[in-house]
Amino acid sequence: MLFAAIVGFMGLSIKLEPGEMVDLLNTVFSYLDSFGVQYDVEKIRTIGDNDMVASGAPTPCPDHAHRLARMAFDRLA
Repeated sequence: MLFAAIVGFMGLSIKLEPGEMVDLLNTVFSYLDSFGVQYDVEKIRTIGDNDMVASGAPTPCPDHAHRLARMAFDRLA
């Protein structure tokens, strides 16, 4: 399982208008979701600025940990 959150989200939420925040979150999570397709991982949920994905579920795969690790490093780039 991989859990990610946006650093500085609370500060941004004070500065941005609600519509701007929704647009920002949509852009960020749409980008992050594209990695799920690339690495064949399952999106569990997105709530606020938090994103959770899993590998090896619901279909087991022998390299599930490696998939998540590679995806995490690519998300940082």
